[in-house]
Amino acid sequence: GCADLEERISELEATSVKKGNRKLTVTIIGTIHKGILWHDIGEGVPGNKRATIYDPGHDPSRIGAVGEAKLGEGKSPWKAGFIIEMAVTQPTTKGLDMGPALIGLPSAADGKNEFQIGEQGMYVYRSLVYLDGPIGKLSVGHGSMATDGIIEITTANTSVAVRPLQLSPIQFGGALVGLNIPFDGYRANSVRWDSPNMAGFMASASWVDDKSFDAALRYVGEANGFRFAAGLGYRDAKDAPMISVVNLLDVLTFDVTAAHKALSGSASLKHMTSGLFATAFYSRVTFDYTGV
Repeated sequence: GCADLEERISELEATSVKKGNRKLTVTIIGTIHKGILWHDIGEGVPGNKRATIYDPGHDPSRIGAVGEAKLGEGKSPWKAGFIIEMAVTQPTTKGLDMGPALIGLPSAADGKNEFQIGEQGMYVYRSLVYLDGPIGKLSVGHGSMATDGIIEITTANTSVAVRPLQLSPIQFGGALVGLNIPFDGYRANSVRWDSPNMAGFMASASWVDDKSFDAALRYVGEANGFRFAAGLGYRDAKDAPMISVVNLLDVLTFDVTAAHKALSGSASLKHMTSGLFATAFYSRVTFDYTGV
């Protein structure tokens, strides 16, 4: 009867995921990011003028959850948590079907072109656990390395629009290959440590395996009507994909790997009253195809 129904509802409420649970706080996160890309690659080429709705390759639409629980009783400063986030990709800016546009190839029966570059579907964007306390935050799992975003620092709330290579033109690479130019950091299965904020400074370091590591220093501050943010990072990767040959005849996919070292950074200054800002970034990458 009604008593059984009320008891069942109470059980469901006790076991459901909801924000504000006494021991665990779970927050649903996500973003929908769509754009319209129009290109004109010249007269005389089939499909030379085309408009496509796409997910930006550097910031795809995604959905996930963040969970966090306080450790200990009273005013304990220690917290533990998790992040799980899935990215949903339709055609991305590095996944547009360039075969017909470049060399007039017909699409296969499945709608793909034999020389299509890119990905569609769903993949793991972040999946990690962390421990946060007075000495910093330690994360383990698939997430951003210390240098991820180091060339994307901005004070202007335009992080999506001003990202370097946001439209990934270099990753088209022609009809057969895509190029990964590691100016910025990336996501990987890693161990990462972030220091506490110390007068606006925060240090970070991450380790992927015995072949890859990086470190970064970031700063954010405000004085005399100006807001300033900057970051500098160094990465040493002994085995990273440099060239991706994908969906070749819808059968073959492989990567060419190479070692690289990167020194990258960015800085941004904004006048708070007028809103005027300036942002700049720098990166120097050296490659070694012999030491892999």
